[in-house]
Amino acid sequence: MAFDVMWYEPMSSAAIDVEATKRAQEFQLGWFADPFFFGDYPATMRKRVGERLPRFTAEEAALVKGALDFVGINHYTTYYTRHNDTDIIVRLLNDTLADTGTISLPFKNGRAIGDRGELDMAVHCAQRDEEPDEPCQEQVQQPANLHHRKRDG
Repeated sequence: MAFDVMWYEPMSSAAIDVEATKRAQEFQLGWFADPFFFGDYPATMRKRVGERLPRFTAEEAALVKGALDFVGINHYTTYYTRHNDTDIIVRLLNDTLADTGTISLPFKNGRAIGDRGELDMAVHCAQRDEEPDEPCQEQVQQPANLHHRKRDG
């Protein structure tokens, strides 16, 4: 399976923006990948989306979890992300953009973010797996601003 994934960098070093960045990533990559790796959607999504997010039965979770032989990731875009402290998007939309509680832009102070994110994303994906493949670990260097969710239990 191949995922088309956007990457997110915090708009600032404020804890609220760092958390928003993690949330945006979970709503982007985690929404589609987590069921295959963990058998469920990210906890952040469960909390923010509530009953609108379908629940897997135990049988469905067992069927989906680990069902991938190959995972490819296409990455074309990185965004700066910050916490959305308004409710404008929520009032206008009832969708994943509103559910994330974030605002993401490809610019900061009038400058494009550029092609940043590829290395961060590779490390993020490798470290979320309990036993990443050796070649993947050898090819990836850990960035200073790594954001990821580890497996429970």
